Amino acid sequence: MRKTTNAKRSDTSLYDGFAMVIKVERPTAAQRPNTRADIVFCIDATTSMKPCFEALVANLDTFIASLQTEASVDIRLRLVGFRDLHDPTCEYGWDIHEFTENVAQFRSQLSKLEAKCGQKSRGAESSLDALFFAIHSDWRKSKTHRTIILITDDDAYDKLHASLYNRPDNGVERVIQDIQEMRHSMLFMVCPRFAIYRRIADSMVSADRKIAAVWVSNKDGETYQELANLNWASLLKMLGQSISKTSITVT
Repeated sequence: MRKTTNAKRSDTSLYDGFAMVIKVERPTAAQRPNTRADIVFCIDATTSMKPCFEALVANLDTFIASLQTEASVDIRLRLVGFRDLHDPTCEYGWDIHEFTENVAQFRSQLSKLEAKCGQKSRGAESSLDALFFAIHSDWRKSKTHRTIILITDDDAYDKLHASLYNRPDNGVERVIQDIQEMRHSMLFMVCPRFAIYRRIADSMVSADRKIAAVWVSNKDGETYQELANLNWASLLKMLGQSISKTSITVT
Protein backbone atom coordinates (compact mmCIF):
# COMPACT_ATOMS: atom_id res chain seq x y z
CA MET A 1 0.00 0.00 0.00
CA ARG A 2 1.29 3.45 -0.90
CA LYS A 3 1.16 6.13 1.68
CA THR A 4 2.43 9.71 1.78
CA THR A 5 2.63 11.83 4.88
CA ASN A 6 2.99 15.54 4.18
CA ALA A 7 4.86 17.83 6.53
CA LYS A 8 4.11 21.48 7.25
CA ARG A 9 4.97 22.85 3.83
CA SER A 10 4.59 21.50 0.36
CA ASP A 11 8.36 21.28 -0.27
CA THR A 12 8.86 18.85 2.62
CA SER A 13 7.46 15.33 2.60
CA LEU A 14 7.98 11.93 4.14
CA TYR A 15 7.79 9.18 1.56
CA ASP A 16 6.58 6.08 3.38
CA GLY A 17 6.88 2.98 1.23
CA PHE A 18 6.90 3.66 -2.50
CA ALA A 19 5.15 7.02 -2.52
CA MET A 20 6.29 9.29 -5.30
CA VAL A 21 5.20 12.40 -7.18
CA ILE A 22 5.22 12.21 -10.98
CA LYS A 23 4.82 15.27 -13.19
CA VAL A 24 3.43 14.53 -16.61
CA GLU A 25 5.16 17.41 -18.40
CA ARG A 26 8.92 17.80 -18.11
CA PRO A 27 10.91 20.86 -19.16
CA THR A 28 12.94 20.58 -22.32
CA ALA A 29 16.74 20.66 -22.13
CA ALA A 30 16.70 24.34 -23.11
CA GLN A 31 14.24 25.12 -20.33
CA ARG A 32 16.08 23.36 -17.52
CA PRO A 33 18.10 25.61 -15.20
CA ASN A 34 21.72 24.77 -14.36
CA THR A 35 22.10 23.51 -10.79
CA ARG A 36 24.54 21.56 -8.63
CA ALA A 37 24.10 18.55 -6.35
CA ASP A 38 26.47 16.57 -4.12
CA ILE A 39 25.20 13.09 -3.23
CA VAL A 40 26.63 10.71 -0.62
CA PHE A 41 25.64 7.03 -0.63
CA CYS A 42 26.06 5.51 2.85
CA ILE A 43 25.68 1.79 2.28
CA ASP A 44 25.78 -0.94 4.90
CA ALA A 45 28.57 -3.17 3.56
CA THR A 46 28.02 -6.20 5.78
CA THR A 47 27.44 -9.71 4.48
CA SER A 48 23.66 -9.67 4.05
CA MET A 49 23.65 -6.53 1.89
CA LYS A 50 25.13 -7.95 -1.32
CA PRO A 51 21.78 -8.04 -3.20
CA CYS A 52 21.38 -4.32 -2.55
CA PHE A 53 24.81 -3.55 -4.04
CA GLU A 54 23.85 -5.46 -7.17
CA ALA A 55 20.52 -3.65 -7.43
CA LEU A 56 22.19 -0.25 -7.10
CA VAL A 57 24.73 -1.03 -9.82
CA ALA A 58 22.02 -2.41 -12.13
CA ASN A 59 19.87 0.71 -11.76
CA LEU A 60 22.54 3.41 -11.51
CA ASP A 61 21.87 4.66 -15.06
CA THR A 62 18.20 5.16 -14.19
CA PHE A 63 19.19 7.27 -11.18
CA ILE A 64 21.69 9.36 -13.14
CA ALA A 65 19.20 10.03 -15.95
CA SER A 66 16.44 11.01 -13.51
CA LEU A 67 18.71 13.63 -11.95
CA GLN A 68 18.39 15.65 -15.17
CA THR A 69 14.56 15.67 -15.41
CA GLU A 70 13.88 19.07 -13.80
CA ALA A 71 17.27 20.76 -14.09
CA SER A 72 20.64 20.33 -15.76
CA VAL A 73 22.39 19.13 -12.63
CA ASP A 74 26.17 19.18 -12.19
CA ILE A 75 26.56 16.18 -9.87
CA ARG A 76 29.24 14.77 -7.62
CA LEU A 77 28.87 11.32 -6.10
CA ARG A 78 30.49 9.84 -3.00
CA LEU A 79 30.45 6.27 -1.69
CA VAL A 80 30.80 5.37 1.99
CA GLY A 81 30.58 1.62 2.58
CA PHE A 82 30.30 1.18 6.34
CA ARG A 83 30.78 -1.81 8.60
CA ASP A 84 30.54 -2.27 12.34
CA LEU A 85 32.93 -0.02 14.27
CA HIS A 86 31.50 -1.19 17.60
CA ASP A 87 31.92 -4.96 17.18
CA PRO A 88 35.50 -6.15 17.88
CA THR A 89 34.86 -9.33 15.86
CA CYS A 90 34.52 -7.26 12.68
CA GLU A 91 38.08 -6.96 11.40
CA TYR A 92 37.20 -5.09 8.21
CA GLY A 93 37.25 -1.32 7.90
CA TRP A 94 35.08 1.03 5.88
CA ASP A 95 35.30 1.61 2.13
CA ILE A 96 35.55 5.38 1.92
CA HIS A 97 35.81 7.36 -1.30
CA GLU A 98 35.93 11.07 -1.96
CA PHE A 99 33.47 12.91 -4.20
CA THR A 100 33.80 12.24 -7.90
CA GLU A 101 32.18 13.85 -10.95
CA ASN A 102 32.95 10.71 -12.96
CA VAL A 103 29.92 8.39 -13.05
CA ALA A 104 31.99 5.53 -14.46
CA GLN A 105 34.42 5.85 -11.56
CA PHE A 106 31.56 5.81 -9.06
CA ARG A 107 30.08 2.75 -10.78
CA SER A 108 33.44 1.00 -10.46
CA GLN A 109 33.64 1.85 -6.76
CA LEU A 110 30.14 0.55 -6.19
CA SER A 111 30.82 -2.62 -8.21
CA LYS A 112 33.92 -3.35 -6.13
CA LEU A 113 32.17 -2.89 -2.78
CA GLU A 114 32.41 -6.18 -0.88
CA ALA A 115 29.77 -7.47 1.49
CA LYS A 116 31.71 -8.81 4.45
CA CYS A 117 31.91 -8.77 8.22
CA GLY A 118 29.06 -10.97 9.34
CA GLN A 119 29.10 -10.28 13.05
CA LYS A 120 28.90 -13.04 15.59
CA SER A 121 26.46 -10.91 17.53
CA ARG A 122 23.84 -9.29 15.29
CA GLY A 123 21.53 -6.52 16.32
CA ALA A 124 22.98 -3.19 15.21
CA GLU A 125 25.24 -1.52 12.66
CA SER A 126 27.23 1.71 12.47
CA SER A 127 24.46 3.54 10.61
CA LEU A 128 24.52 6.50 12.99
CA ASP A 129 28.30 6.71 12.58
CA ALA A 130 27.91 6.64 8.79
CA LEU A 131 25.37 9.47 8.86
CA PHE A 132 27.63 11.57 11.06
CA PHE A 133 30.58 10.87 8.76
CA ALA A 134 28.56 11.79 5.66
CA ILE A 135 27.23 15.00 7.19
CA HIS A 136 30.80 16.21 7.57
CA SER A 137 31.78 15.46 3.97
CA ASP A 138 33.69 17.95 1.85
CA TRP A 139 30.58 19.48 0.31
CA ARG A 140 30.81 22.26 -2.23
CA LYS A 141 30.35 25.49 -0.31
CA SER A 142 27.77 27.43 -2.31
CA LYS A 143 24.73 26.93 -4.52
CA THR A 144 24.80 23.15 -4.07
CA HIS A 145 22.02 20.80 -3.06
CA ARG A 146 23.21 18.11 -0.64
CA THR A 147 21.74 14.61 -0.34
CA ILE A 148 22.64 11.75 1.99
CA ILE A 149 21.32 8.30 1.08
CA LEU A 150 21.41 5.69 3.85
CA ILE A 151 20.75 2.03 2.98
CA THR A 152 20.89 -0.64 5.69
CA ASP A 153 19.13 -3.82 6.81
CA ASP A 154 19.73 -3.54 10.56
CA ASP A 155 19.26 -1.38 13.62
CA ALA A 156 21.80 1.29 14.60
CA TYR A 157 23.90 1.71 17.71
CA ASP A 158 22.54 4.66 19.68
CA LYS A 159 25.97 6.15 20.36
CA LEU A 160 28.67 7.38 18.00
CA HIS A 161 31.94 5.49 18.06
CA ALA A 162 34.70 7.33 19.93
CA SER A 163 36.92 7.29 16.84
CA LEU A 164 34.44 9.63 15.13
CA TYR A 165 33.14 11.75 18.00
CA ASN A 166 34.45 11.46 21.53
CA ARG A 167 32.23 13.82 23.51
CA PRO A 168 29.34 13.27 25.93
CA ASP A 169 26.65 14.39 23.44
CA ASN A 170 27.38 11.42 21.19
CA GLY A 171 23.87 10.09 20.66
CA VAL A 172 21.23 10.37 17.97
CA GLU A 173 20.39 13.95 18.95
CA ARG A 174 23.91 15.00 17.99
CA VAL A 175 23.39 13.58 14.52
CA ILE A 176 19.93 15.09 14.23
CA GLN A 177 21.21 18.54 15.12
CA ASP A 178 24.02 18.30 12.59
CA ILE A 179 21.65 17.19 9.83
CA GLN A 180 19.24 19.99 10.59
CA GLU A 181 22.04 22.54 10.39
CA MET A 182 22.87 21.50 6.82
CA ARG A 183 21.48 24.00 4.32
CA HIS A 184 19.78 22.91 1.10
CA SER A 185 19.84 19.24 2.02
CA MET A 186 17.80 16.06 1.82
CA LEU A 187 18.04 12.80 3.75
CA PHE A 188 16.86 9.59 2.09
CA MET A 189 16.75 6.31 4.00
CA VAL A 190 16.03 2.70 3.07
CA CYS A 191 16.00 0.86 6.38
CA PRO A 192 14.02 -1.28 8.82
CA ARG A 193 11.41 0.40 10.96
CA PHE A 194 13.53 0.68 14.08
CA ALA A 195 12.98 3.44 16.63
CA ILE A 196 16.25 5.26 15.96
CA TYR A 197 15.48 5.73 12.26
CA ARG A 198 11.93 6.79 13.02
CA ARG A 199 13.31 9.34 15.48
CA ILE A 200 15.56 10.79 12.78
CA ALA A 201 12.75 10.87 10.21
CA ASP A 202 10.24 12.43 12.61
CA SER A 203 12.72 15.08 13.70
CA MET A 204 13.32 16.08 10.09
CA VAL A 205 9.59 16.47 9.45
CA SER A 206 9.13 18.45 12.68
CA ALA A 207 11.97 20.79 11.71
CA ASP A 208 10.52 21.23 8.20
CA ARG A 209 13.49 19.53 6.53
CA LYS A 210 13.39 17.36 3.42
CA ILE A 211 13.23 13.67 4.28
CA ALA A 212 12.29 10.57 2.32
CA ALA A 213 12.13 7.09 3.79
CA VAL A 214 11.34 3.61 2.54
CA TRP A 215 10.61 1.34 5.47
CA VAL A 216 11.04 -2.42 5.49
CA SER A 217 10.17 -4.87 8.24
CA ASN A 218 12.42 -4.99 11.30
CA LYS A 219 11.70 -8.69 11.86
CA ASP A 220 14.41 -11.25 11.12
CA GLY A 221 13.86 -12.91 7.77
CA GLU A 222 11.28 -10.41 6.58
CA THR A 223 13.82 -7.58 6.32
CA TYR A 224 15.96 -9.30 3.70
CA GLN A 225 12.96 -10.47 1.68
CA GLU A 226 11.42 -7.01 1.58
CA LEU A 227 14.72 -5.42 0.57
CA ALA A 228 15.11 -7.98 -2.20
CA ASN A 229 11.58 -7.24 -3.43
CA LEU A 230 12.01 -3.47 -3.63
CA ASN A 231 11.52 -1.94 -7.06
CA TRP A 232 14.93 -0.29 -7.12
CA ALA A 233 14.44 1.21 -10.58
CA SER A 234 11.29 3.08 -9.51
CA LEU A 235 12.82 4.00 -6.19
CA LEU A 236 15.98 5.49 -7.66
CA LYS A 237 14.02 7.24 -10.40
CA MET A 238 11.80 8.89 -7.79
CA LEU A 239 14.82 9.93 -5.75
CA GLY A 240 16.68 11.36 -8.74
CA GLN A 241 13.63 13.37 -9.78
CA SER A 242 13.26 14.72 -6.23
CA ILE A 243 16.89 15.82 -6.11
CA SER A 244 16.62 17.39 -9.55
CA LYS A 245 13.52 19.35 -8.56
CA THR A 246 14.74 20.53 -5.16
CA SER A 247 18.15 21.54 -6.55
CA ILE A 248 16.34 24.37 -8.32
CA THR A 249 15.47 25.96 -4.96
CA VAL A 250 19.13 26.42 -3.98
CA THR A 251 20.26 30.04 -4.17
